[in-house]
Amino acid sequence: MKNLIIILTITLLAACASTKINYAQEASKIELGMTKQAVISLLGTPKKLH
Repeated sequence: MKNLIIILTITLLAACASTKINYAQEASKIELGMTKQAVISLLGTPKKLH
């Protein structure tokens, strides 16, 4: 049972790490005057709003 929890934890962490977007590279494509929809299509929908 303990091994199963360890394997599931490692799998979850690996899955989360592999889905990252390189925001620094994508953010360099944002231009002055772009619409909100254009930025969202470039970077994806926001996960959190502050």
